[in-house]
Amino acid sequence: RQALESSELQAWLMPQVDLASNLLQGYEALVRWPQPDGQLSTLENIRDLARSGQLAEALDGEMLRQSIAALQQLQAPLSVAVNLSAETLARPEAVEQVQRWLEQAGVAPHRLHLEITETALLRLSSDVSATIQRLSALGVRWVVDGFGAGYSSISHLRDLPIHGLKLDGSFIAGVRNGDQKSLRLAQALAGLAESLGLDTVAEGIESLAEATSLRELGWRCGQGLYFGKAAPLSHWQTNHL
Repeated sequence: RQALESSELQAWLMPQVDLASNLLQGYEALVRWPQPDGQLSTLENIRDLARSGQLAEALDGEMLRQSIAALQQLQAPLSVAVNLSAETLARPEAVEQVQRWLEQAGVAPHRLHLEITETALLRLSSDVSATIQRLSALGVRWVVDGFGAGYSSISHLRDLPIHGLKLDGSFIAGVRNGDQKSLRLAQALAGLAESLGLDTVAEGIESLAEATSLRELGWRCGQGLYFGKAAPLSHWQTNHL
């Protein structure tokens, strides 16, 4: 709570790259908490702490605010993706808040990509569904995070304004290990996305071989340590891919 109030939590950016052209497409915002000893608390630690202290909505709001501020400084058409919790999306004022920040920053809404996990779709309430629809109407783009690892209904891809799918990192581990089922499933999911006209991102890529395999399987964009780990905006403004 004190870290949130004193703006110690920071949105660091991890690049997302087109696998065919190797051109930068945008970033995913990941929360980092720099410590006095120079160490970093990473996403999982902070998310767990926020949930246990009923601060998930406050954390989401801070990451959204910082991500939109980053978009203001990044050259169009680069995008920034932010993962939001169902608790945040259920808030009636969420749409107006996002719209206000985008307008104040002068940022085109389509450059903001909001991610919702596949497992969160299992508990999709009418309030969350309405928020997704209203933000999409503004031009904000929606991505299903961790796709393929949960049990969400395919009908969500039909009924909700979803613009993209992010392949769960467990499939990348399977590709890395040469697991044929993982390879075939990754290819099938890419085919599903293509048939629906959805953008695709594969996360967790750690080598050129993995990037090449995912591209050949039909995935358009990738992110992971091979392309660069999460870093402050200032790093990417002086160190180009």
